[in-house]
Amino acid sequence: MDKDKMLDYFNDREATLFRDELGSNARYHELLRKKLAAEDAHRKMVGEAAWKQYLQLDEICNELESVRYQVMANFAKDEFSAANAYVLSMLGEDYGSGLATYFVNAFEDLGGTVTSEQFPEGTSDFSAYIQNAINAGADVIFAPCATTYAAQIITQAAAAGFDKPITAGDTWESSVILDAQKGTSVQVYCSTFFDENDDSGAAKEFVTGFKEWLNADSQKLTNNGGNDIVAAVSALGYDAYMTALEAIKAAGSTDGTAIKDALFGVDYDGVTGSITFDQTTGDANKDMAYIKKADNGAFAFVKTQSVEG
Repeated sequence: MDKDKMLDYFNDREATLFRDELGSNARYHELLRKKLAAEDAHRKMVGEAAWKQYLQLDEICNELESVRYQVMANFAKDEFSAANAYVLSMLGEDYGSGLATYFVNAFEDLGGTVTSEQFPEGTSDFSAYIQNAINAGADVIFAPCATTYAAQIITQAAAAGFDKPITAGDTWESSVILDAQKGTSVQVYCSTFFDENDDSGAAKEFVTGFKEWLNADSQKLTNNGGNDIVAAVSALGYDAYMTALEAIKAAGSTDGTAIKDALFGVDYDGVTGSITFDQTTGDANKDMAYIKKADNGAFAFVKTQSVEG
């Protein structure tokens, strides 16, 4: 099928596609019920005003996603001259599947070829998937999945002797990934919007304060993976909150629609850089990400990579 026709089909049916295609799948409906129940419980617990603010924060973070995975596609082409990519995500996990789609579209737009697969929830043996990547002649693997699965993919790739880069997004900027990669020769890269070694004023102040906050409480340190590494998600979460707060101030209201409208005028200097929004699409004006490599127990900064390559 023509790629443009496929995109048109998806865009026309985005709101109902999963329901239409998985309408008779019991597991899908079970997961959907759990998701809706969790959202309803959360909404009742925090109240309507806080729920609306949460939705605004979620939208800010989501607007950054397409940029990060366009960047990873460019990185694979520029850094490794990759012509063939193998993309692996979890079946039924909308977030990871969406990230996989961003990467696939960007990589194909660059002239690359993609082999895509999905694994079912609860998978622990990834050897067949890794072998499929090898058989497909993959120059790079892109695997936007949870760290529990990622760790198994890395260790099993090492056992299979897979010698090509394995890439993902900022979810992989975790001590779980460092532990899995340590002692192996597997090349593991992730994209992120923050580097804790950034010595600019706002970033340095945030890192210092965040580390002090972590180290003051053993439980917080444990929750952070047992260390005081400042992951990009922590910095992005802080910036998303502060950006939403600026929008609330500008709106002079806690009404969700008013806050959303006010976001278009926000110009905030955050710890991850300047944050503004496209006046037409509402997308965050971000076109660059940090690339890091897991290297025997630590993340090493590799380069900054832009959407334009």
